[in-house]
Amino acid sequence: RNCRLLTGSFMLQQTSRLLGRAPARGFAALSAAVPAFATSPVDHDIRRPTEFDPDEHLCLSGPSKVHSLGAFGLDAKALNVADFGSTEPFRLFTPACVDMLQTERIRFQDATTFRNPPFAPCVQRGLTHYSSFIDYLWSSPHLSNLLSSIVGIPIEPHGMALERAHVNVQEKKMDDELAKGGDDEAKPVFGWHTDSQPFVCITMLSDVPEDARGGETYVQKADGEVLKLQFPAAGYSYVLQGSVLPHAAMPALNYERVTMITSFVPSR
Repeated sequence: RNCRLLTGSFMLQQTSRLLGRAPARGFAALSAAVPAFATSPVDHDIRRPTEFDPDEHLCLSGPSKVHSLGAFGLDAKALNVADFGSTEPFRLFTPACVDMLQTERIRFQDATTFRNPPFAPCVQRGLTHYSSFIDYLWSSPHLSNLLSSIVGIPIEPHGMALERAHVNVQEKKMDDELAKGGDDEAKPVFGWHTDSQPFVCITMLSDVPEDARGGETYVQKADGEVLKLQFPAAGYSYVLQGSVLPHAAMPALNYERVTMITSFVPSR
């Protein structure tokens, strides 16, 4: 819902510029927080510091464990969806790939960052318009083929570029004062929600300390029980049928949490 509002606000700004009119008052506060996303790829030389190489940047072994929707207490046939719930986190990107993703994310952060607290305190959008590396990575057929084999049906990246390489940024560590009562009672840094797109691939970009506290993704089962997915290191990902399963990002208590999310849809 927030993403739809932000996209609508951006379109309203562009239309208002063309008509020479000010945006409607109801969008004023939100519009002020939205950067002027590039509507087409920017200059070739700016976008491409290095080429994406699947052999160098992808790990294609896949996850060690996959959870069906049945494991979450849901009936895939009744919902008319694939019988896939989520994977456990697995290494998808090499350290060299993570370094490039972080470099590109930071290089274009001024043009792609906006804030919409409390649901999404700090996010980056539109990175594929600015970075060839990020664009080519998420468009890679090697990546789509791997994720299709995991989900059990052919899937591909969402056709809208703004649905690719979305970044959630936890800008500061959460101290014990904000986590009174223990980690389980900490408030999500990205609130409980289901996605408007069928599948998401979520990747950890931050270095995760050995004594990491918090930073999990919580996924809710039909009976209210919560599955906690914890990233062991940067470059690890998990795939989730986020349109069906409610989930939330929990705050990292002793490190800064930065994740990148790309939406996938059925190819047919």
